[in-house]
Amino acid sequence: MIFYAVDYGTTPTVVTPYFEGINSAAKRPVGVYGGVKIIDGLVGTLAEYGWQTIAWSAGKVSAKSCLLQNVFKGDYDTSEILGPFPAWSKAAPEPEPVRVPVTTGKLSPIIPGGSVTTPYRKPGDWAAGYHTGEDWNAPDDLGKPALSAVDGKVVFAGSGGWATEYGKHVIVEDDTGERTAHCHLSSISVKVGQTVRAGQEIGKVGATGRVTGPHLHWGVTLNRTMVDPALFLPPEPAPKT
Repeated sequence: MIFYAVDYGTTPTVVTPYFEGINSAAKRPVGVYGGVKIIDGLVGTLAEYGWQTIAWSAGKVSAKSCLLQNVFKGDYDTSEILGPFPAWSKAAPEPEPVRVPVTTGKLSPIIPGGSVTTPYRKPGDWAAGYHTGEDWNAPDDLGKPALSAVDGKVVFAGSGGWATEYGKHVIVEDDTGERTAHCHLSSISVKVGQTVRAGQEIGKVGATGRVTGPHLHWGVTLNRTMVDPALFLPPEPAPKT
């Protein structure tokens, strides 16, 4: 955050337009540095934090102050902490992606009767050096229905969208803006702009693009970065006892 200094002798009314302008453009919390009248007049309305200088305050201390600058000592001033205030610190680590259900609680099978045969990030001879999504297979799956993993809108349907290696693929954007690609299709049965539901057929399982056999590869981007697709499917329901 930034504390903006207000000189001795002015009033909250005089500097109000200035702080209104600061608030219209500020991307951090706004603090004000000044005497007791300034702190009392601006903190809580146009400033979130107050750093009060006792030298301009006739000995009075505002209840709204979070810092109090004391008298000059030698070649520096000292400040007393009166209340919580933000300070510079190391950036917080990026949170781990959370598991976000994309259906009403039922695991979308991607391929009817299918299961994961190649997991995310498996090292190997892929363009990225590792597997960028999940591969699903089912017995005799060539030509079987390929199902959307998510609810959303089709933003791409064809070849060459994410990469030529994916062959024919469909990309669905959900209501959070994240995009899910369903790849290596033999045919596509949806169009750009169409709304689809999780579990709805979007094409047929195929072997187009860079493949060694028919399967359905699907991947998810989070903030334009590939992530583990399993994070975006709800867990399978616990077996009934």
